[in-house]
Amino acid sequence: MLGAQQVDSALSAPAIESFARTHLAVAALRDRFQGELAAPKSKKEEVQRDLREQLHSQLLALLKEHGFSEVEFARVTRLVSVDSSVRREFEAAVARLEKR
Repeated sequence: MLGAQQVDSALSAPAIESFARTHLAVAALRDRFQGELAAPKSKKEEVQRDLREQLHSQLLALLKEHGFSEVEFARVTRLVSVDSSVRREFEAAVARLEKR
């Protein structure tokens, strides 16, 4: 897991790169499901519930595939949001990955 690669408030460059890659994959997954949730055919409560359960299940699988637990991903997300230097490194990593 990522935890072994980090120091309390700072993340290594490879850890930030890994988080950025995972963040982009999670965002794409959420975008896809948001489209499905907004579709007229998905307005029934049971369909919405099923879609949300599918999203959560696929999210957990995606995080595991990238080496994160749900708790670790949330912890790093918070760190990126509160530490401006980590945030700058994260944004640079995202920009590099989006160019590929």
